[in-house]
Amino acid sequence: MLLIAFFSIGNLNATIWPNCIYLATFPRSGNHWVRYMLEELTGKVTGSVYCDQDHPKHSPIILPMGGYAPDYGYEGCREYPVFGEKFILKTHYPAMGEFQSGHVGAIRVVRNPIDSFYSYAIYQKKIRSDQDFPGAILNDYLNRFQIFQDFWDKETNLLTIRYEDLLKNQKETLIRIAEFLEIEFSDADIERVMKKYPPFGDHLKHKDKFSKKSLNKIRVTLRDFLDRYEYDF
Repeated sequence: MLLIAFFSIGNLNATIWPNCIYLATFPRSGNHWVRYMLEELTGKVTGSVYCDQDHPKHSPIILPMGGYAPDYGYEGCREYPVFGEKFILKTHYPAMGEFQSGHVGAIRVVRNPIDSFYSYAIYQKKIRSDQDFPGAILNDYLNRFQIFQDFWDKETNLLTIRYEDLLKNQKETLIRIAEFLEIEFSDADIERVMKKYPPFGDHLKHKDKFSKKSLNKIRVTLRDFLDRYEYDF
């Protein structure tokens, strides 16, 4: 039976659970997809600092290792980590939410901001999927995006992967993640994950929903980020 400890998430991570690894993304950059894959690869529950209400809904009870998760993981059949094992915890900080201390490393997933911004605007119900991106919210998104990247750039034990590499080179990128987490795996394990959770969707399919003015502002404001991760649009 899973024991529930009633402490703040920060205290849980800092003083009780010694091996928390953050899965850090700007909103709408593939966090859920990566969690599905990691749960399939490890057989272990992953969590979120937020009580996510997307399907499947996360239980409102704080886990002993910190954060929230669907009961027994996304598929309802995963094991909970044993004390001391690595625990993967989703966060969008500092783009949203509060920071929970006590982690020993982080995996950051970056995505072309064109795709993240448009998907996030739909998620926030600021637009429908057939509408143009509203220029009025661009400054806010740019500011939060830059603050997010600047914060995680300062991490020392950090693996950064591109969402687009998961789309185009899923196997190699999954292996990078598994090696960073020091997970034991075989080629058959990786193939099983890929078969169950294959890439989906295209990148930059909403580029035409952005005005030339908005695209230019993104290029100028995020020039360093775009150059570093070889993004273009």
